[in-house]
Amino acid sequence: RTERTAMSSWRVATLAAEDEPLLLELQKSLQSLLRAAATLHALTETATEIDAFCNALELVLLHKFKTRQFYLFTVHPWALIEHSENYGEAEEEAVKLARAVGSSDAARLRAWTFVQLNQRSLQPSLKAVLED
Repeated sequence: RTERTAMSSWRVATLAAEDEPLLLELQKSLQSLLRAAATLHALTETATEIDAFCNALELVLLHKFKTRQFYLFTVHPWALIEHSENYGEAEEEAVKLARAVGSSDAARLRAWTFVQLNQRSLQPSLKAVLED
């Protein structure tokens, strides 16, 4: 039930044809992550479900960033996430933590994802970023 509720919040009523495969892959990886989280005591960076989810999330954010910038720039999705520090104290703290531990944009994005997962706030944070 929890998994189904979480998944329904990821569906968008109107999807462009090019967006759907990315979102379906993100949905699939999230379902796998939720199943793993329900059966494992703790998820760590060694869990393949975390890696698959981070990869799918990175592709969605990269696509969103390109669309937002009219395909003129090739910038890592971290730039989208970094902007979320303006959304409130919790988001600002997550970005600061990610900056502190990540040595590259990809590492910072993954660190931010772990912070959001641990705070159980990934879905609302992603929603805010993608709607902005």
